[in-house]
Amino acid sequence: MKRTLLEVSTAAAFTALAWPALLAGPATADITDISVTGLIPGKACSVKDGCTIIAGVDGSNKFGQVEFLINGASIGTVTPVANSGVVTASLDWHPTATGSYTIGVRQGLSMSTIVYPVGAPNSLCAFLPSGSASGSGGSGSASGSFGSGSAGSGSAGSGSAGSGSGTGSAC
Repeated sequence: MKRTLLEVSTAAAFTALAWPALLAGPATADITDISVTGLIPGKACSVKDGCTIIAGVDGSNKFGQVEFLINGASIGTVTPVANSGVVTASLDWHPTATGSYTIGVRQGLSMSTIVYPVGAPNSLCAFLPSGSASGSGGSGSASGSFGSGSAGSGSAGSGSAGSGSGTGSAC
């Protein structure tokens, strides 16, 4: 089979452009904190009044989609927004009963959870969350060069996953 110079040059150019993207590490995202507030200013999160879940996010993918979960079930996905240099994602939630709920926030490979006690409207427990968190995977990068006739070589960087946890509740 005979190839023209144009076909070979085109294939080489596409290979040179795609190679760094194939070796690049994943975008990182970090959940920096999770908080729960009442939907009505000055009132705690409750079955009667509802709640807002707020997640702080950071990292190179901080504007990527954020998924909110209650007891492991997804309740919605939102795009984070920046306000005064702080990037957050928030979602309104209406718990169906009093009790403890595991509230999860996931963005990319990062996932954090808290256990939030939804109490009666006048309960102090509605203000006292407890929780745990886990880190996200590290990232890497790669470089190389494309010489005439053959591709150069490079090596990918590496990262490590962080982790941590803590639990507790006053209620």
